Amino acid sequence: MRYLIFLALLILGCSSKPDIPKWYLNTPKDNSLYLYGSGEGYDRNEAINSALSFIASKLKVKISSTFQSEKSYIDYNGKEDVYKNMSQNIKSTIDNFTFYNYQIDKIKKIDDKYYALIKINRQTNAQKIIQDIKNSLKNLPALTNSAIENLKNAKKAQKTIIKLKNRYKLAKILNPQIQNINFPKKYEKIIRNTTFNVYSNSTFLKNYLLNTISKKYTISNSPKIKVIANVYLKTKKIVGEYLTNAKLNLLLKDKTTQKEYFFECAASSFNPELSKKLAIKKCADKAKKLLNTLF
Repeated sequence: MRYLIFLALLILGCSSKPDIPKWYLNTPKDNSLYLYGSGEGYDRNEAINSALSFIASKLKVKISSTFQSEKSYIDYNGKEDVYKNMSQNIKSTIDNFTFYNYQIDKIKKIDDKYYALIKINRQTNAQKIIQDIKNSLKNLPALTNSAIENLKNAKKAQKTIIKLKNRYKLAKILNPQIQNINFPKKYEKIIRNTTFNVYSNSTFLKNYLLNTISKKYTISNSPKIKVIANVYLKTKKIVGEYLTNAKLNLLLKDKTTQKEYFFECAASSFNPELSKKLAIKKCADKAKKLLNTLF
């Protein structure tokens, strides 16, 4: 009988659960001033980071509901750029965002675990985001008289602006009453209004580069940027096979600036004409890669 009583007490003792804090099980509701998050971990930092991740996950849910209907937008060069979910970009912004001046409301160690309750000030964090955005906008590149340099800088600036707009949307979720920011539109206009044309001693090379550029920009007979691509070939026969060496001279030119690039390519075939075409194609691919990198 004593053995049975001892066994029952042992089972009850083993099945008892730690006294988990009520504030952890029932995290306080967010209000107009604070966002709350609870978390656990095997040390203080792990518990705090878990609570901050909980707050971030709630913001992501909020974004999903706010931007659910926004599936696409028109990008800065006027062509439609479809996103599977626009909110995903802002969720990525949250993942890379460090909450500013969070407060440890409660923290408690029970057995081998820490439990934490964190709150962040909505207004303080929103204002910090706004200040960071303003500082970043001040560092955007200035415009020059060179269409080439302006387009390169505008592309970089517009990518930065898109990221800043996502951060601004996060600030609006934290504090819907936050001040409005007027993001510059001059870079968007430069990208939209920059025109190109291609001039070449090779019809294939010209059409190939025109097809590449026209996917992003307008082709014009009076272009702001001229792409001059001339290829020079040398073919020789080696043991019944034809080897073609191609040298491509690529010149980017506007009214004030010109940039020159050189590429060397080689191809072989039992057909001399095919050897030439393959060599030109290799150089064309290199030029295409460069243009996509620059613009």
